[in-house]
Amino acid sequence: MDRIRAGLTGLAAVFLITAVASLLFAPDPAQQARVEAAQASEPGEPLAQLGVAPGSEKTVQAPPAPPPEEQQPSVAPSSNSDGLFGPSGSAPAGEDRSVSI
Repeated sequence: MDRIRAGLTGLAAVFLITAVASLLFAPDPAQQARVEAAQASEPGEPLAQLGVAPGSEKTVQAPPAPPPEEQQPSVAPSSNSDGLFGPSGSAPAGEDRSVSI
């Protein structure tokens, strides 16, 4: 029972600390209203103030499409291919594949 009481007391303490911190660091409503009024009176687009829009003097054209890639024909290995090590899995004739440690 003591463990439950200690856990709930700790949880309540964390909740109270969080609530007090959120009240202390909350934005001031009067300051928030001043900021919103300043943003409404000043347009946020400097180019719009000058009457200039990006790309207004010349027509913007899309870049040309890249040429289509050539498809390489797929080459399937033939059934009579011996592969790298020959039909039995051993090294090709004339090569020694021994490993020394």
